[in-house]
Amino acid sequence: MKKFAILPLAFLMAVVTFSSCTKDVADRLPGTWDVSSKFEITSTDNSAATNVTFTSSITFKEDGTFSATSPDDADLSTGTWSSTDTHVTLDGTAYEIITNKSSEQVWENVTTETGGGVTVTSKLTVTLTN
Repeated sequence: MKKFAILPLAFLMAVVTFSSCTKDVADRLPGTWDVSSKFEITSTDNSAATNVTFTSSITFKEDGTFSATSPDDADLSTGTWSSTDTHVTLDGTAYEIITNKSSEQVWENVTTETGGGVTVTSKLTVTLTN
């Protein structure tokens, strides 16, 4: 009978242990990250097709600000950041969180515009590693 009483306790401890390991992006983000960004544009009539990858470095501060620099240490931009469970927002642009790990973050921003019978989709995938 004691074995059956221990099982619910063990299950409860496992649930608490595994659920406490999940961290918010806000807890993981402060610090300096290497960034690889991939920008893709496609259109339904094949008139627009672009695929560009660029790299930079970005430092997130706990006060909600960030600064990005290019590989040659030139300042690219500064601004503010915030996060929820599902999105990171940089200066008003929301990115869906695809991966939230302590050593890797992957975010995506997809926009679609239609005009003149053509639909253009822009996708920006940001990968941060440290």
